[in-house]
Amino acid sequence: MTKNDCRQTLLQKLHTLPPNKLQHIAQQIWPLLFTHSLWQNADALLAYSSLKDEIDSSLLIKHSLTMGKSVFLPCVHEENMVFRQIFDAQPPDRHAWGFCQPNENAPLFMRDKFQSVLLTAPAVAARETGHRLGRGGGFYDRWLAACQQGVNTIVVIAHDFLTDFPTGPLDIPFQYILCEKGLIKSV
Repeated sequence: MTKNDCRQTLLQKLHTLPPNKLQHIAQQIWPLLFTHSLWQNADALLAYSSLKDEIDSSLLIKHSLTMGKSVFLPCVHEENMVFRQIFDAQPPDRHAWGFCQPNENAPLFMRDKFQSVLLTAPAVAARETGHRLGRGGGFYDRWLAACQQGVNTIVVIAHDFLTDFPTGPLDIPFQYILCEKGLIKSV
């Protein structure tokens, strides 16, 4: 089975989950992260604006802002992704793909301005090795290839989607997997 076949099969499985399942998972997993030193020590959070079939990130974003962390969301333009800062939980702009993103005038993430950075990314699925099966655009892989130095990475999934799938040479593994079972170190 190809990577794209796996993605399509798993997306279909995601779409069969009960309507509130991903919201329920979000209410379980974010408090687990809040008690971990990775989140507690991070002065910058690179989060994501969740789509309907992803673990809801709103609690993560709101709590991080409340606790005084600098929060950044991805901004996608053509083949590129950058992270721009937000100051409240709802960025003003909506990308054509449906997620919210900061406008292009928002401050750009600069790695050297922060001591500890935590990146969370949604996924269709993940492997125990930390490899992430995303939507197929390669945005996170390209960003990590250029900027991974000193960034702690967590892929966020429902535990049922911790599975095997093909990976390629450009797929960059994440250090941790966050699901209902807890924060799991990649092997």
